[in-house]
Amino acid sequence: MPSEAFLAAAQSERRLVIAEHALDDADGLSKLRHLFANDAALALADYAQKVGTNIGDLSEFFSQQAVQHALNGQIVVDYKVTIDGRVVMRGSTEQHLTKGNYTNRDNAARVYFDTIDYGGLRLVAVLYCGPHPLSSLTADVDLSNLFG
Repeated sequence: MPSEAFLAAAQSERRLVIAEHALDDADGLSKLRHLFANDAALALADYAQKVGTNIGDLSEFFSQQAVQHALNGQIVVDYKVTIDGRVVMRGSTEQHLTKGNYTNRDNAARVYFDTIDYGGLRLVAVLYCGPHPLSSLTADVDLSNLFG
């Protein structure tokens, strides 16, 4: 299942963090998009491992991982990063991995993510995985397990 793939990826790469509720809709993707979600989880774990190094063009990096990267779109994810309940930073992104355009919502898979620089670490936060959102989103990234 897509949620399991992301949890396993985050467990194997500590610089890949999952926002609260980011995976709530992940398993709602059509079975046709489960492979994409699994590939996206692995690609983001690889990106988290290499973030901060000279990986070159991000879209090219992800295309080599067999997933399509988009820098912008109609959906914006505003997020806050907390440690022990204290907000330490805020951010916003449209960046996502994508599979399926001009199809029904469950086949239009999206994985929104962003890079977070905090406490000397560069992290990759998964903000949402699931069918194409109907509207912009908010996400909470809790780093208490890393810095608390």
